[in-house]
Amino acid sequence: MNKKLRLLVTTRCPNKCPMCCNNSWDFDKLPVVDRWNYEEIMITGGEPLLFMLKLKELLSSIRIITPIQGNCPKIYIYSAVFNKYYIAALFAYIDSIVLTPHKKEDITELIKLNQYL
Repeated sequence: MNKKLRLLVTTRCPNKCPMCCNNSWDFDKLPVVDRWNYEEIMITGGEPLLFMLKLKELLSSIRIITPIQGNCPKIYIYSAVFNKYYIAALFAYIDSIVLTPHKKEDITELIKLNQYL
């Protein structure tokens, strides 16, 4: 079984951070996922929460497919979106979320989100 899959679901992101780790990737040369035998799947992008409906479909599919293949990976989302409704809706599909503030206002949103959850 493979340990970790970093699954880039989009290259779109509203933040355009100059030091973003994705700036070093040639997205056209990254491999396409053809198996799901991982211990952990990290969903990232760009910004995966830009496409909530598609993201929920993907997560649901992973939760259906992986047990058929004999495993049940931990699923993590990496995001800079602090929308409490989006995040609450994802908890049925994921094990955890990693939130990254990008500006001072994000700290306030993160505190509000923490209080909501």
